[in-house]
Amino acid sequence: MYLPRVTLSFGAADTTKSANLVLQGERTIFDLIVRIPDWTNAVTATLSILNGNGLTIYSIAGLTDPQLDPPCYIQVARMIAGGAQVKVVLSGVPGGSGGDVTIDVGCE
Repeated sequence: MYLPRVTLSFGAADTTKSANLVLQGERTIFDLIVRIPDWTNAVTATLSILNGNGLTIYSIAGLTDPQLDPPCYIQVARMIAGGAQVKVVLSGVPGGSGGDVTIDVGCE
């Protein structure tokens, strides 16, 4: 089962965005499908999953657009009870008009 797609919209000067994931009960996040735009500036992204207490339970750094065409499939095996958050931090400002990072979260 996939949760509704998470879209993080970055402006030209934004470097950090996050969104809450609504999980019913205890779930295992088993994969992420990530799409990162071709930013104007050469920046990389770090994607993190945080539990309901704000602790990072999974993180991957160095994601860039050339890696993600087709989208990047990241295998994750992390148990989460209740709420969680997905967070993306860019290594610098994206420039231009920014863009959207989309994340599909697979869980069971």
